Amino acid sequence: MQTQKNVAVLSQQALKNNVHQLRKLAPHSKILAMVKANAYGHGVLGVSELITPLVDGLAVATIEEAYALRKAHPTYQNIVVMDGVLFLDELIFAIENQLTLVLHHQYELDLFEQYLKNNTHKLISPLFIWVQIDTGMHRLGFLPPEIPNLLLRLNALQEKNLINIKGWLTHFSASDDLADEANQMQLSSFNQHVAQLVGEKSMANSAAILQIPQSHQDWIRPGLLLYGASPIESKTAASLGFKPVMTLTSPILAIRSISAGTRIGYNGIWQSKRDSVIATIGIGYGDGYPRHIQENTPVWLNGQCFPIVGRVSMDMMMIDITDNQSDHLRLIGSKVELWGKHIPIEEIAKQANTIPYELFCQLTHRIQFNWEA
Repeated sequence: MQTQKNVAVLSQQALKNNVHQLRKLAPHSKILAMVKANAYGHGVLGVSELITPLVDGLAVATIEEAYALRKAHPTYQNIVVMDGVLFLDELIFAIENQLTLVLHHQYELDLFEQYLKNNTHKLISPLFIWVQIDTGMHRLGFLPPEIPNLLLRLNALQEKNLINIKGWLTHFSASDDLADEANQMQLSSFNQHVAQLVGEKSMANSAAILQIPQSHQDWIRPGLLLYGASPIESKTAASLGFKPVMTLTSPILAIRSISAGTRIGYNGIWQSKRDSVIATIGIGYGDGYPRHIQENTPVWLNGQCFPIVGRVSMDMMMIDITDNQSDHLRLIGSKVELWGKHIPIEEIAKQANTIPYELFCQLTHRIQFNWEA
């Protein structure tokens, strides 16, 4: 059955290109691919199926996300839960499913000690962990003065073969802004406090991969760059050699001619200055496209850009196609690109006063995802 669905077309070639570009940028580092938040809105099952042969590990935020990944990839060795665990049943699930946990809080360490020491007989293998150090983000992680006592407790668990410390990581707070002095402070702090510790090191998110090569270390942790969007406000992904994995499209539902001076849409916030041709397309904030997008934000249709006019509603929006030279009525059903191959998502994010991350992640279940070679 033919439908009027809004479609996100996802490119396998673009995803592979982006991994290749990351390898070029950090040739001596392993890649821990961020597939949290449903692979940044791209669909974690489809993305993970394609990317597992290309990268060295997959990272999610929560145990719930790790559960979905483990079901899809029962034998994959390196699934990392970045937010760690809060509850005993989560810890048990992680152990039973051979997940790697990020340890970032005293509470978690207490939980590990209490369970592991009393249940050594249940361990098939040691619990693999990364340890997060707070070097300035002040969100998660142990502060540097806590490291000596932390090491004593971790070493006691490791000597009994209850845990295996995979490595040490931190997170930049401002790597998208190279001028921010916090970057060098965090880099120096991390190197000072963990350089002599046994285990691998990881610092670099997408922005740091691009702007702070000293931070690449043993593992990089790309997120946004994997999906072909730039974390740097002044640069597009295309200018950096990355390709958009997602092209979001919506069909034209109707076309009408209006006279000069006609107000359209909710509250009539847009008024035509000339006789105009207006196309209504079938996507709105109910699908995840931002309601607060600025007037004249471009979409792509038949090789041209056309402006959004009027207020975006729940299920629809309108575009001014007056300057399209083809038979307008023949355009009904045609696909309009909202972002992707021709309209960089970075441009749409600016028009919505947000960031590409949010646009990707707020897409709803009404979007149909189709992979292409």
